[in-house]
Amino acid sequence: MQANGLPRFQYTIRELSCGAQFLAYSNELTKTYATFAADRFLAHLKAHGIDLSKVSIRSDLGSEFDGDTVHYLPESFHQTIEKKWAARHQFNPPACPNANADVESVHATIEGEFYDAQVFGCRSDFFAKAATYQIWYNVARKNSSRDYKNPADLLALKAPKTSPKIFLLHPIPLESLIPVQGHKQRPSVAFPGIERAHRQKHVRHPCLT
Repeated sequence: MQANGLPRFQYTIRELSCGAQFLAYSNELTKTYATFAADRFLAHLKAHGIDLSKVSIRSDLGSEFDGDTVHYLPESFHQTIEKKWAARHQFNPPACPNANADVESVHATIEGEFYDAQVFGCRSDFFAKAATYQIWYNVARKNSSRDYKNPADLLALKAPKTSPKIFLLHPIPLESLIPVQGHKQRPSVAFPGIERAHRQKHVRHPCLT
């Protein structure tokens, strides 16, 4: 993947109620990109009428998620979630190895179903296939652990007034959200639950749940 200029890191946003996932990528693992991912996702939820005061974003204590921060800055990961969007940010309890069991399982799944199953010729090919995989995962893939329902099925049952278009937040390179010099607009950030990055065969996966 590196030979074709493809991204090194995957930022995984995992929604636990319906089992949906939302992906984003970058060439670096940083607090800036974790914040971009969270901000972008929360903006997307708000645009679809979700009450963000009921959204809780959970992460581990990684520095990219402000885990080592004593005094939060306005543009920090934590403050972007809590002050900008009025959602909640919670850290996983320390020394709790099962706290990220769900996202670890999802990462193992995407390795076999997507990365090992596809050949990526260039960046545009990679992002097109990543978008297709994410849509398939969220609206068509049946999950045996969820009574053979996919996330779209569960959304229709649990929140029938919410449009399934909420799943149409395509994977992007997070570098594309960096403001162009002289442009005053700051990019937005992401969703319930985030796991510290860990090395996988193809990419590293920090995760929001």
